Amino acid sequence: MAILIEDTSAPLITEYIPSLEQVNDPNFWLQLNPHFTITPAGSQDKIAPLPIEVTTEMMGYLRSDGYIQLDNIISSKMVSNLRKGILALRAKGINPSFVFVYDEFWTISRQLSRLLTPVLGETYQQLPDFWAWYLDPQREDAGWEPHRDRIHGEPIYPDGMPKSVTVWIALTDATPLNGCIYMLPAHLDDDYFNFKTRETNVNAHGIRALPASAGTLLMWNQRVVHWGGTSSSRTHEPRISMAIEFQRADVPPFNTPMIKAPEALLPFDIRLMLIAKQFSQYNHMYKLSPGLAELANSILD
Repeated sequence: MAILIEDTSAPLITEYIPSLEQVNDPNFWLQLNPHFTITPAGSQDKIAPLPIEVTTEMMGYLRSDGYIQLDNIISSKMVSNLRKGILALRAKGINPSFVFVYDEFWTISRQLSRLLTPVLGETYQQLPDFWAWYLDPQREDAGWEPHRDRIHGEPIYPDGMPKSVTVWIALTDATPLNGCIYMLPAHLDDDYFNFKTRETNVNAHGIRALPASAGTLLMWNQRVVHWGGTSSSRTHEPRISMAIEFQRADVPPFNTPMIKAPEALLPFDIRLMLIAKQFSQYNHMYKLSPGLAELANSILD
């Protein structure tokens, strides 16, 4: 169904809500992005990991600051391909996070072993948490407000090493004008070890803007305060990005269902279920239209 969404600061846009029959049909998605693939039954085939080296210096930053940044680690060809997928859905009016129906948006998850193993151990698992963003500067779209990814449980060890992490990837250049990521480093956060609620008391003097060129990867632990900026009409390039999450296998699950073999490719129907779960669990960060909420519930039923 097509729904007109009124916004007094920009022209009317049309959100397209696919039918339940459409979302369950791989051909519907392949017609929108014919350069992508969907493997209905998934795959156990191994693929080569990305050429990432985690140094002692990087591990130190992860402990003290709570994050690391790897510039231009994703190839320009892969970045361009993934960006095209999000642009195609946006042109149709479909929420960008539906791109996780495609094999290609799970490829990066399957290639991160050389980054995640030194941090989370040999048998790390993928959390059922992910998202894709398109921030339109002409509408002054904003990223998610200041938050900690995980406020329940204990996602870090006393020495600062994480039990769970978020991996965020820039698919366009991310700048202060189009909504780059901002971080409050762990050692500058007075509430880092003793926060009580979802509210964040940000030390404004300690905030770091993290501009990132397309193909850059940020990884942070799930305790640090961070957010996406508000884009400005002074620029014309949107901020397009994606995020995925992982945890150690030797601690209780932070969310379920866990993806216990992140190197494998999930079946199509499981991907759809997980996409619907994102809309439900992130409704406090991204307000769903009634039509999208109804579709998500129908997929999960």
